[in-house]
Amino acid sequence: MVARSARSGHGPNAKNYQYDPAGAKALLAAAGFPDGLRVDMISTPGYGQVFVEGVELVQQDLKAAGIDANIKMQEYTPASMIPS
Repeated sequence: MVARSARSGHGPNAKNYQYDPAGAKALLAAAGFPDGLRVDMISTPGYGQVFVEGVELVQQDLKAAGIDANIKMQEYTPASMIPS
């Protein structure tokens, strides 16, 4: 995802990638993960239900690309967001 120009993190020369789950699966296979991979994704419900739903949408997109993302919800504190 590329940040829009009005957002921090935007780079005027950043390449915009198209959504391509099949291409992502091919890249994973070339990187040594022909069966995909599992990852933990830490998030917080502290920003509200819309944020939680957004995380779930990302999880669905990752699944389509061969990445099984396990969402771990935890209450937000600065120290709690650092994986142990």
